[in-house]
This record gives sequence, structure tokens and C-alpha cells, in this order.
Amino acid sequence: QLQAEVSITLNWQWLVKVPFFREFIKIMDIKEMSGINTDPYRACIADVAHHMDASAYAQQEMFGESQVLYILSKGIATLNSRVALVGSVWGEDFVLADRDLIRRTSAFALTYLEVLCLSRDKFFEVVGRREATCPQLKTIVRRYCVRMAAHRGILAQALKLKRQRTPQRLGKSGSQQSKLESLDSVKSPSSSVPTPTSQRPPLMPPVPGTMPEDLSPLRVEQRSPRQA
Repeated sequence: QLQAEVSITLNWQWLVKVPFFREFIKIMDIKEMSGINTDPYRACIADVAHHMDASAYAQQEMFGESQVLYILSKGIATLNSRVALVGSVWGEDFVLADRDLIRRTSAFALTYLEVLCLSRDKFFEVVGRREATCPQLKTIVRRYCVRMAAHRGILAQALKLKRQRTPQRLGKSGSQQSKLESLDSVKSPSSSVPTPTSQRPPLMPPVPGTMPEDLSPLRVEQRSPRQA
């Protein structure tokens, strides 16, 4: 019992960040408040913590596997360009059986790191061994897997349909553009009124004080007189 208490105290910071562990601890607290013995529940948590492996990574080293729960116990890292400090947890979906539904998380060590790891196989080994004394943990994990798998499956199917519709939309827009271009090419040229090549110069008004050339005195004298 003392070992279980120490294990819960040391791992409390990350236990409450994992959804199904948080729900399991809540059930354990409710039973304890009701006067029910919770030693089997605490022993189950201690057993899970006992199966965790410690790993160390050098600075600028990358790591990350699917179906593995990671807890950062020392150092600073980045998780897909997001900064992770001590106590950060990622890979909570490690319980899913389908690897395609698991979100890939790439960790990069900014400093020297110490990480606790829990694989899916080891975790379900503990769940199966403790099923007689803690059946609630298996029920909680199974419900979490069903809910998470349904959620991820719907998102994956929606993304697949979106990718299939995108080329079709591009094809439709391209055909419409070609139709418009063909219509523009067969249009008849607009009729325009032909402009005359040569125009008569505008008539200038007579200057005051002058007379036409045919009526000038010189022209009159030069004309021969009419014969009777």
C-alpha cells in the first residue's frame, strides 16, 4: 500500500492529464469517500507506473513512436513546433489499435531530456491482469477507444472526401473558362461606320471689304464688249 501511495504521489502530475486515468482516479476518489476499500485501484496505478520505461535524449535529437505514451520528466522539447516543459504528456491516443487514426507527434530535444514511456502492449498487459480487481479501468479505456476512433474516423473520411472534390471543382472551373474563351473567339466583329478617306476642306467665310475674283474691276475691263 505504501508503494502504491508513493507511486500515485510521484506520478500525479501526469496521471491527471491522461483522460482515462483522470476518470479512473475520479472513480477511485468517489469509492473512497463512500467508505469502499480502494487498495486494488491504487495497486493498479502503481503497476502501470512500474511498467514505464525511462529514456534519455541528447540535445537536438528527434524521437517519437506511435502507440507510446510519453511523459517529459526533465528538459525542454518541442512537439510539432509547440514547446513542451516538464510534466508535458503526449501520445494519449496510444491505446488505439489502428495506427492510421493515431496523430503523429515528432519531438525535438531543445536540451537534454529525460522521458518516461509506456507502450500500448505493456499497458494492456496490466489492464488484463487487473481486470478481476479493477474492471472499471478496462471499461473506461474501451469507452475512450471507441469514442476516439469514431471521432478520428469521421475526420479522416471528411478529409478524404474534401480531397476528392477539389480536383472535380478545378476541372469544372477550367471547362467553364474554356467555354467562355471559345464564345469570345466566335463573336462577330462589331460593325463600325466607315470613315471617308478624304474630306472637303471647310468653307471659309469671305473677309469683309473684299469681293469675289470674277467681279473685280480688272476682270471687267478685260472682258470684250457685247455686240448688239
